[in-house]
Amino acid sequence: MVLRRYDGHEPKARTFRLGPGTEPLCGWWLTGSEPDDAWSPLWVVEDWLSAWRLHHRGVNAIALNGGEYTQAVDMAIRQHTGQYVDVNLALDHDAYTRACTAATRFPGLRPILLSDGDIKNLGSADIGRLLRNVRKHSE
Repeated sequence: MVLRRYDGHEPKARTFRLGPGTEPLCGWWLTGSEPDDAWSPLWVVEDWLSAWRLHHRGVNAIALNGGEYTQAVDMAIRQHTGQYVDVNLALDHDAYTRACTAATRFPGLRPILLSDGDIKNLGSADIGRLLRNVRKHSE
C-alpha cells in the first residue's frame, strides 16, 4: 500500500501492505485549511467493490477506475434527490452539497469532507486533477 500525503506540495510516500495476499492500496491524506488541521485518510483502490467493502469497515475509499463507483454515487443522488449530478463534473458548492447529502443516505458510501473548500465530496478517478480543481475553486 502506498500512503501519500496531499498538502499542496509534492507528496511524500512510503510503501507497505495491508496484510498477506492483499493488493496494494493508495492512501491520500486530505488536509484542512491550516497546517495543524487533522489529516483525514482516503484509500484509493482498484475497483468500486473493494471501495464498497472498505466503506463497510468504516474506511473512506474511492475506486481508481472510478466509473462504476461514480455511477453508484450518481444513482444514489438520483434516487434520493430526483436530480442527476455528475460527481466528476459538479464543481460548484450546491451540487456537491447535494451529492454529500445523498451519499450519506446510500448504504456504505461516505462523503469526504474538505474543510478548506466548497467541494464536499470526491468521486473522480483522477484524484490529482480533482484536488487541483478543489484548491483553485476554494481560493
